[in-house]
Amino acid sequence: MPYLNENGQLDQYFRFDFDQKATDIQQSLIAISDIDKDAIPYPALKVRKYSKVFTTSQDASRFSKSKKTLGIITIKNESRMLKYTLKNLKENGFYDYSDLLIVDDRSSENIKKIALDNNCMYIRVDYDDIFNFSMVNNIGAKYALDSGYEEIIFWNSDLWITSPENLEVFFETHRSHKSTITGAMLVYPPKSKSFSKLSHDKRDTIQYGGCVFDFQKDLGCFLVRHSGRHLKIDSSLHNQNHHVAFVTGALILTKADLFYKLGGFNPSLKVNFQDLDFCLRGCELNHVPYYVGKDCYFYHDEGIALGSPSFSKLKADDMLLYSKIWH
Repeated sequence: MPYLNENGQLDQYFRFDFDQKATDIQQSLIAISDIDKDAIPYPALKVRKYSKVFTTSQDASRFSKSKKTLGIITIKNESRMLKYTLKNLKENGFYDYSDLLIVDDRSSENIKKIALDNNCMYIRVDYDDIFNFSMVNNIGAKYALDSGYEEIIFWNSDLWITSPENLEVFFETHRSHKSTITGAMLVYPPKSKSFSKLSHDKRDTIQYGGCVFDFQKDLGCFLVRHSGRHLKIDSSLHNQNHHVAFVTGALILTKADLFYKLGGFNPSLKVNFQDLDFCLRGCELNHVPYYVGKDCYFYHDEGIALGSPSFSKLKADDMLLYSKIWH
């Protein structure tokens, strides 16, 4: 197991503790234990000491659970985009399949009002640290587990449904195949439906069409790249359904109990590689992700949800940490 070093000490430091005691989600303190510096064999991991406390407040209890699936959208500000996304989900029948939780990462804008106006559950997360995509999603997943949801669908705030039919195909394929981790083809949206500055020639091309692994000699491990990136969406190779080693975190439909069993997203991989890391742990237990590309795709305005150039350093750190875990 890549999460265990020769002393069996690495595992406990890089797993989310779903079993921590709390009176209820309203007053829950989400924390990761201090890392024992002497127990960690890699310099990269020493840099990523993790002992932050995440405090949550919520307006979720006012809504009753109506579906077996809970959608989780994490957001920091970007009110205009969130309104667009929620309108898109409502118009395309998302709520026929799933309840929806908005996890607000310390926004200064009134995200709570937008969530409640759209009949969404709402949790705000406050913490004194740089952005942590993994941890914020884990908190949403903890709420899903505590509330008895059977499935979780992680849905990026910059991800949009292309048609009700595509959404139906996605859920029906997931369930008929009895998949436990499922993703789908993602496509760069046309300019009229985009908040990004992507060049014209990349519009309406594939953003994620499965995955290909490349061995990186300098890191001593395999890294994943998106298959089919910038190809036309009618590519026959990518318009099919099949197992893959990895589905992108922009859209993951998974069993809630499996997410718990696998320890959630690695909170030390703050902005990148947490989806790959999660999927590889699933593969180890024969829960191989399933890619839905036949008659199904969604628009992904890649990068808008994570935003600024300041994430470049975090992404580089995550790449190095991933390489040490899966070397």
